[in-house]
Amino acid sequence: MKSFTTNAQFDTINQLVQHLDQDESSFFFASPNNQVRIFAFGCQKSWSNWQDIDSSKYSLIVGGQDFDTARSITPHQMSSYWFAPKISVTWKKNQLKVEIIDSIDWSSWLKSVHTNTEIDNQILSVNDEFDWLERVTQLIDTLKNDQELKKVVFGRQRLITLSEPMTITKLWSQLIEQAQSYRIVLKQKHHYFVSLTPERLLSVENSQVQTAALAGTAARKDDYQDESKIANTLLKSNKDRQEHDYVTQNIVNKLAPFVKKFRYSTTPGILFTPQLLHLYTPIQATILPGVNFLTLARALHPTPALAGLPQQSALAYLRVHEQEPRGLFGGALGYFTNENQGELAVGIRSMVISGRQIQLFAGAGILSQSQTQSEWQETQAKFSTMESIIQEVISK
Repeated sequence: MKSFTTNAQFDTINQLVQHLDQDESSFFFASPNNQVRIFAFGCQKSWSNWQDIDSSKYSLIVGGQDFDTARSITPHQMSSYWFAPKISVTWKKNQLKVEIIDSIDWSSWLKSVHTNTEIDNQILSVNDEFDWLERVTQLIDTLKNDQELKKVVFGRQRLITLSEPMTITKLWSQLIEQAQSYRIVLKQKHHYFVSLTPERLLSVENSQVQTAALAGTAARKDDYQDESKIANTLLKSNKDRQEHDYVTQNIVNKLAPFVKKFRYSTTPGILFTPQLLHLYTPIQATILPGVNFLTLARALHPTPALAGLPQQSALAYLRVHEQEPRGLFGGALGYFTNENQGELAVGIRSMVISGRQIQLFAGAGILSQSQTQSEWQETQAKFSTMESIIQEVISK
C-alpha cells in the first residue's frame, strides 16, 4: 500500500461520491459532527461473517454485520458484508489521507466516473405491513402473561417503488448535512444499505471504550419551542425509563468481563435528532489487556435496544413473528483497524436501495405496558427520517 495526502476539493469529493455508486464494493462512514469520515473502495478480501475475520492482516476493514444471522434475507435486503478495501480515504477538514494499493493509479481511478443524466423521479407505490398493529397487540398480551420475556423490539418494513433508480449521488447532499447522526453507506454490487443512525454500538481508541444506551423515544413536533416539554415528559415516562434502564444494565453486564473502570450516569439525558428525542446514557470504560475490538463488538451485538430482554427469548419471538428478516437493519456497521481501533454504529433509521425499490425499516421497544397506537406512531416518526430525504430528492 502507498499513502499520501491531498486537498479535499469539491470536485474530488464529488468524484468519490460518484465512485460510491460506480464501484461494486464501496463504503462511507461519517461519525456525528464529522470527527471521523472515511471512504473505502474496491475489495482485496471479503467476509460474510465477522467471526471469520483475522483483522491483523489488513490495516482497515469496513462493512456491516446482520442483526440476526440465523434468518435468511429476501431479495430486497442486504446481509453481512465486510471487506478490506483497495482504496481508503480519510477526510479531515480540508485534507484527504489516501491509502491505495500499489497497482492502482489514484488520478486515473478518481477520474474514471461516468456522469449520469438527471431524470425526473416519482413514487409509484408504497407497500406497508398493515397487520403490524394486530401483531403488536398480540405481543403485548404475550408480555403480560410471560414471566420471563420483558421486552421485544418489534420491527416494521415499508417498500417504496420509484419510477427511476435511486443513487447515492442523488442522496448525497441530504445525507451529508445530517451531521448530528452517523451517516453510513455500504454497497455490495447492486444493493446499498444507507443509515442515518444516532446510535453508537462501540468506539475504541487508545484502549478506551465508548458505547451508549439509546432507548425510550418521543416524536419531535414542528414547534421546536415544545422540545423541552417533550423531553421532560420522556424523562418522567415510567415505560420509557424502564426500557432505558433495561438497555443500560444489559450493556454494562455484557462489557463487564472485558473492561474495567466503568463511567456512566444512572440518570439518562436526552439525545435530539431532527425527528425524534431519545433517552441517552453514554457509557465509557477501559479495555483489559489482550481484549480486541471484535471481541467487544460480538459481546455487545445485538443490544437489547434492537432485540429485547432476555435476548435469546426476544430473538426467538422475532424469528417467528416479524414479517420479514431484518438483514442489516439493527446490525453493526462501521470500520476497525489492525491497531485495535475502530467504531461501529447500529443500523437504524435505515433503508436498502435496490435500483427502483427502497426498503425502509423502523422498530419500537414493546413492554407489557405499551400502548399499540403509540408504538405505531413511534415507528411512523422513525420512518420519516428516510422518507423526508427521499421526498426532498425526488421533488427537485
